[in-house]
Amino acid sequence: MSEILPPELTDRIIGFVGTLDKKTLCSCALVCRQWLPASRLALLYYVRVDSPRTYELLVSRVLHSDGARPYLADVRVLDIFHGWPQRNFPSP
Repeated sequence: MSEILPPELTDRIIGFVGTLDKKTLCSCALVCRQWLPASRLALLYYVRVDSPRTYELLVSRVLHSDGARPYLADVRVLDIFHGWPQRNFPSP
Protein backbone atom coordinates (compact mmCIF):
# COMPACT_ATOMS: atom_id res chain seq x y z
CA MET A 1 0.00 0.00 0.00
CA SER A 2 1.40 3.40 -0.95
CA GLU A 3 1.60 6.15 1.59
CA ILE A 4 -0.12 9.47 0.82
CA LEU A 5 1.00 12.69 2.45
CA PRO A 6 -1.75 15.02 3.66
CA PRO A 7 -2.35 17.91 1.21
CA GLU A 8 -1.59 20.44 3.95
CA LEU A 9 1.91 19.01 4.26
CA THR A 10 2.65 18.96 0.52
CA ASP A 11 1.26 22.51 0.20
CA ARG A 12 3.61 23.64 2.96
CA ILE A 13 6.60 21.92 1.33
CA ILE A 14 5.83 23.51 -2.05
CA GLY A 15 5.44 26.85 -0.27
CA PHE A 16 9.09 26.63 0.80
CA VAL A 17 10.27 26.36 -2.82
CA GLY A 18 9.76 30.08 -3.41
CA THR A 19 7.77 31.86 -6.09
CA LEU A 20 10.81 32.80 -8.19
CA ASP A 21 12.10 29.22 -8.63
CA LYS A 22 9.91 28.54 -11.67
CA LYS A 23 11.81 25.45 -12.83
CA THR A 24 11.34 23.62 -9.53
CA LEU A 25 7.69 24.69 -9.28
CA CYS A 26 7.02 23.38 -12.80
CA SER A 27 8.59 20.08 -11.78
CA CYS A 28 6.43 19.97 -8.64
CA ALA A 29 3.32 20.61 -10.74
CA LEU A 30 4.12 17.52 -12.82
CA VAL A 31 4.68 15.14 -9.87
CA CYS A 32 1.02 14.29 -9.29
CA ARG A 33 -2.44 15.84 -9.29
CA GLN A 34 -2.25 16.46 -5.55
CA TRP A 35 0.76 18.79 -6.00
CA LEU A 36 -0.69 20.76 -8.92
CA PRO A 37 -2.90 23.33 -7.08
CA ALA A 38 -0.16 24.50 -4.67
CA SER A 39 2.43 24.54 -7.47
CA ARG A 40 0.13 26.54 -9.75
CA LEU A 41 -0.64 29.01 -6.97
CA ALA A 42 3.08 29.58 -6.34
CA LEU A 43 3.84 29.81 -10.08
CA LEU A 44 1.19 32.46 -10.60
CA TYR A 45 1.92 34.49 -7.46
CA TYR A 46 4.48 36.63 -9.32
CA VAL A 47 4.12 37.20 -13.07
CA ARG A 48 6.75 39.25 -14.89
CA VAL A 49 6.10 40.52 -18.40
CA ASP A 50 9.58 41.58 -19.48
CA SER A 51 9.55 41.37 -23.27
CA PRO A 52 7.17 41.73 -26.19
CA ARG A 53 7.33 37.93 -26.61
CA THR A 54 6.22 37.36 -23.01
CA TYR A 55 3.39 39.82 -23.55
CA GLU A 56 2.27 38.01 -26.71
CA LEU A 57 2.32 34.65 -24.90
CA LEU A 58 0.31 36.05 -22.01
CA VAL A 59 -2.34 37.42 -24.34
CA SER A 60 -2.52 34.48 -26.73
CA ARG A 61 -2.27 31.59 -24.27
CA VAL A 62 -3.85 32.97 -21.11
CA LEU A 63 -6.17 35.88 -21.82
CA HIS A 64 -7.72 34.20 -24.86
CA SER A 65 -7.98 30.79 -23.19
CA ASP A 66 -11.17 29.95 -21.32
CA GLY A 67 -9.30 27.19 -19.48
CA ALA A 68 -6.36 29.33 -18.32
CA ARG A 69 -8.06 32.69 -17.70
CA PRO A 70 -9.56 31.74 -14.28
CA TYR A 71 -6.04 31.22 -12.89
CA LEU A 72 -5.27 34.93 -13.32
CA ALA A 73 -7.14 35.47 -10.06
CA ASP A 74 -4.16 33.81 -8.33
CA VAL A 75 -1.70 36.47 -9.58
CA ARG A 76 -0.68 38.69 -6.67
CA VAL A 77 2.25 40.59 -8.25
CA LEU A 78 2.22 41.66 -11.90
CA ASP A 79 5.52 43.21 -12.94
CA ILE A 80 5.40 44.89 -16.35
CA PHE A 81 8.61 46.26 -17.81
CA HIS A 82 7.98 49.62 -19.48
CA GLY A 83 11.15 49.97 -21.55
CA TRP A 84 9.95 48.34 -24.79
CA PRO A 85 9.74 50.22 -28.03
CA GLN A 86 6.08 50.73 -28.83
CA ARG A 87 6.51 49.47 -32.41
CA ASN A 88 7.04 45.89 -31.12
CA PHE A 89 3.53 45.58 -29.72
CA PRO A 90 0.82 44.03 -31.87
CA SER A 91 -1.89 46.47 -32.85
CA PRO A 92 -5.24 45.97 -31.05
